[in-house]
Amino acid sequence: MRIFLVIVVLGLLFFLIRQQTDFQATVQNIDPLILGYGALFGAGIVSAELLRPLLTYVSGTVRFMIVATIAALGWWGISTLQTNEILPVAGAPDQKYSLVAEIPLAWDGHFRTVAQINEADVGVLVDTGASLVVLTFDEAARIGFEVTSFEFSQPLSTAGSRIHVSPVTFDSVKIGDIKLENVKGAIAQKGDLQVNVVGLSFLTRLGVATVKGNTMTLRR
Repeated sequence: MRIFLVIVVLGLLFFLIRQQTDFQATVQNIDPLILGYGALFGAGIVSAELLRPLLTYVSGTVRFMIVATIAALGWWGISTLQTNEILPVAGAPDQKYSLVAEIPLAWDGHFRTVAQINEADVGVLVDTGASLVVLTFDEAARIGFEVTSFEFSQPLSTAGSRIHVSPVTFDSVKIGDIKLENVKGAIAQKGDLQVNVVGLSFLTRLGVATVKGNTMTLRR
């Protein structure tokens, strides 16, 4: 009877998780909060029902550590399988993406490629930690922006420092076969930024973006 109840509860938990998906991250996955509570709840059931003989001989602290360890392993395992596209995303539609771009890992450990921004070739670093598509002052001038008329009054935090930018909207940003129009971005104040960056204002408009091995794959 207890095993039957465990199966029923886990089945209900699986159904609830399938209803909660997050399509706005760079990797489609179950909402981390839902996954965390689900892993902890499932670990508690497994520990209480399947490890009952063992748990009767240990202290409360040890029991807590066992449950927490099982929950952490479950959470890590599901997240890893989803990130590597081994485990399908619960609730995600079975669809084919017609546009794909693959970006190899560069020698310095970053994903670099040549994008077309406003139809001009621009070397960029694709960064899931950046919020916008940001060009350096010199690069923006090279592709036709009147940078001398910009006011660089908007602060923007980057991985290494805090810079000042002038917000713009790019007519188009293209990587591989994927082209988006009217992409939010910015031009960095002269000397503030050393590399052009493609961030989430482009990436979150894709169907999915994943990293597997030494390749970042963008799909739309």
